[in-house]
Amino acid sequence: MKLVSIQPAADTYSDVRVERAQLLPLISNCYPSAVKRLIQSYQENRPVAILVSEGRLGPIHVVDRFLDSVEDGTVVIRIDGTCTDPKAFMQEVIQHIGFDPNDMTLSDLEKVFELFLQYQRKHKLRTIIAVQDSHVHGWWVLDKIRRLVEMEVQEKYGLKVIISGPPSVMTVINEPILDVIAAEAGDRIVLTPFTLSETRNYIRSRTESLDSANHNMDDVSEVFEFLAVTLMHEICSGVPDDVHELCSKCLDIFHDAGNKPISIDTVKKAAALVGLTSFDADEPDDSLTYDGEIAVAPLGRMIVQTQGAEVTETLLDQSCFLIGRDRICNICIQGLRVSRLHAVLSMSTNGLHVADLGSTNGTIVNGEKVNRYELQDGDVVAIGDTRITYVAGGEQLTQASDIDSTDEFEICEPAPDPCITYLSQDMRLLQTS
Repeated sequence: MKLVSIQPAADTYSDVRVERAQLLPLISNCYPSAVKRLIQSYQENRPVAILVSEGRLGPIHVVDRFLDSVEDGTVVIRIDGTCTDPKAFMQEVIQHIGFDPNDMTLSDLEKVFELFLQYQRKHKLRTIIAVQDSHVHGWWVLDKIRRLVEMEVQEKYGLKVIISGPPSVMTVINEPILDVIAAEAGDRIVLTPFTLSETRNYIRSRTESLDSANHNMDDVSEVFEFLAVTLMHEICSGVPDDVHELCSKCLDIFHDAGNKPISIDTVKKAAALVGLTSFDADEPDDSLTYDGEIAVAPLGRMIVQTQGAEVTETLLDQSCFLIGRDRICNICIQGLRVSRLHAVLSMSTNGLHVADLGSTNGTIVNGEKVNRYELQDGDVVAIGDTRITYVAGGEQLTQASDIDSTDEFEICEPAPDPCITYLSQDMRLLQTS
């Protein structure tokens, strides 16, 4: 058995952080509750934590931010590759702490690691093992993690194991022989998709990196045309991995096109190229057809009713419709409680969704305040004192009398100071555009 050093590699963690920073610029305010819960789990000395996410980027970001909070002297072991058996897993662990594992048996590896943990405990130092994509490792690797957890419960070495993977990993962990992992972890930490605001912040971080690369682009609006970011978010359903991949492809196209701003059509093409839609990227722009995420056939119409105004309708014949008081909106409505960019309608083969764009007074569907909602035939969206009714089907109204314009409206009291409300909306728009 050949030992190289009994001290952990001092720069292992810093090297990983630098590599992450260069590989993937992540937004700084994403998943704050998940980071907080992971920190709390660490402070409570729970031996294991479980991060559940559909993608890989969310757990990477949460673990990175969590590691920023740990005390000096903590040894961090990150397992990113696939380990097919316990020996391969322990070899990765031992290599991270500064030993040469090549000539060691599994028993040797386990003994060396236990000696290392004893050293850490004696000097009141902690050790963290972060296992990425735990579902791709062999079952025996999870069983080895179970044994490490049991050892920590008994010996109190100061070991923390962080497991991340998709929801399916819980099916394996909940098996009787592995259920100690779930029991010691407590509640799993589930990472939800990006909100629209988080998607914007992420894309802003990417465009800021363009400026550092001498592209002279220091604003999202100089890279992405209006509504392109919103469409990206809707295509990806906020899944960070998809947002990252689609944004990267859009920026590649942006560079190849001589820094021509990215349009909605460019986003659709990029989505097809990365497999998020079934669009044929070689098809001319004027005859785009989609049978994936983007819909082209009208899904219906929106009947717009504002008290004291004429009833109007809008045929849903494109992918996105912006609602607000700004004149650039597809459905332009006025009122003290209507933001400049209030909400967006997005269509796909899965249906029609309305999403609030961080408005001051919110978006109401059938009497309930929503952030994002799948509309059904007859649903009523209330924005200020305007009601917008979704009518499924592509045919337009034949007569205005088809809609009863005498319906009563519930009038909301105006904000105490509309000027302040509008100013805050304008400032937020400047920050998120």
